[in-house]
Amino acid sequence: MKKYHSLLFILILLFISALFNQFKTNSFPPRSMHQWRQTDAYSITYNYYAEGMHFFEPKTHNQTSKEGKAVGEFPIIYYVDALIWKITGPSFFSARVLNLCIAFLGLFALFRSIQLLLNDYFFAYIIPILIFSSPLYGYYSNSFLINIPALSFLFIGWYYFLKFYNNKTSRYLVVSILFVTLAGLLRPSMLIGFFPVFALLFFELIGYFKSSIFFKRILHTALLLTPLITIYGWMSFSKNYNAANNSIYFLSTIRPIWENENIPHVWSKLSFGMFSEWYHTSVRTIFCLILLWLILNPKKQNKLALLFTFSIALELILYILLWFSNFDVHDYYLIEFFILVPPMLICFLMFIKQEHESLFYSKSMRAMTVVAICLSLFYGASKTRMKYDKKVFFLTEIFLSEDEIGYWKWFHWDYDTKSKAYESVTPYLRSLGIKRTDIVVSVPDQSPNITLSLMDQKGFSTIYSSDENLHDYLPGFIKRGAKYLILKDPIILENKKLATFTKEKIGTFRNIQIYKLPSSKDQN
Repeated sequence: MKKYHSLLFILILLFISALFNQFKTNSFPPRSMHQWRQTDAYSITYNYYAEGMHFFEPKTHNQTSKEGKAVGEFPIIYYVDALIWKITGPSFFSARVLNLCIAFLGLFALFRSIQLLLNDYFFAYIIPILIFSSPLYGYYSNSFLINIPALSFLFIGWYYFLKFYNNKTSRYLVVSILFVTLAGLLRPSMLIGFFPVFALLFFELIGYFKSSIFFKRILHTALLLTPLITIYGWMSFSKNYNAANNSIYFLSTIRPIWENENIPHVWSKLSFGMFSEWYHTSVRTIFCLILLWLILNPKKQNKLALLFTFSIALELILYILLWFSNFDVHDYYLIEFFILVPPMLICFLMFIKQEHESLFYSKSMRAMTVVAICLSLFYGASKTRMKYDKKVFFLTEIFLSEDEIGYWKWFHWDYDTKSKAYESVTPYLRSLGIKRTDIVVSVPDQSPNITLSLMDQKGFSTIYSSDENLHDYLPGFIKRGAKYLILKDPIILENKKLATFTKEKIGTFRNIQIYKLPSSKDQN
């Protein structure tokens, strides 16, 4: 029976993946929402693959830092991608599918955990499917970002902690700590889902919980500290690495609410924009009502489930306050909010099962739950598909506004017209004799690596400069080795001061124009 349910659960995940059009988008390059951050990840992977697999020397295509050396999160997934590429060759498909497989493993671990806690397969299916139904999860689960893999490793860590709790076997705690550490290395804020374990240890030490979960106090305490020590070590390395190489791009500090100069603007973006990417308003409303009910009725709840729920909720409030300025456009910062969903729903369902068993097993209630989940899936599929495809999904007009549909149609037209050529220009550049290590200046591009990584070309973008004053920045780029100017928007050429730098045109590829830059001596 267990194998049957496991197989069925995997088949359901594959069905949802198809519903979200991931079988098609798995072959896409970094594209659409937050292409900027996705190409940073892709760039690090490609440079590992092409330049020697030196794990502790991650690089990007952008040469603003010394030799492009820069790092943010622990690059283990990028490194594994590059190892796979050593066999398959560079592949968007393998990078996306690796992240999707990790996402599936995380959801499967959550499925097994819920079945152990509730002894009920129905809700073991429902809660992971509910998470997958989110547009945010559906879009980023097969993207190039590591946020969903980090969340997935946390879910796996939870599963093995539950095994440790049930079996009193320390090896399960060791495995749990391994996955939690990996989650935190990828995304330190994922420790939001681990700090309740510290609270559990504290309450056990003061006698609030009578059970002896941590029966080897010294060993188990040392294990619990392992993620914190390891993550602190990595963060120290990354800060020193970036400082030594003059890299200022990757964020390694908080951006708190008290330093923000336009709080109402960010709050409006978060409330009316970002949260709609997390779940539909109706689902978020249900979550709020359940959480409020748990707050008002704490004595009736399972203590351990309530501890996880309340502590995670409080940590998420602190998380918003500390990184508030990132919630204007960075929707992937909301992936941490999935950490609250399983313990909150499990806590609530434990109460229903204990106090209202007939309702818990009610066929009508379960039928309504299935309908609600299906609606959430269609909502998530509609929003996710629109981010990749200008063709309107058959249910899109039901779930999305005309303005949102119109925006994404314009977005895809604009990308196809101005930027898509970068995905296939590389062979043409090589035919012109431009090597990947030849430094280029790619404009306009206000990101560090979008155009550069898609071309597989070392160089500079205008992230730290401006298109209008490009003539002021080009001499500095040339002194740092820039040989070619690559531009996609001819309106830039209306700047007469650029005439000195655009005398020698050597090629055109669709809307992309390529110029050989004068040397420093020629300028003088």
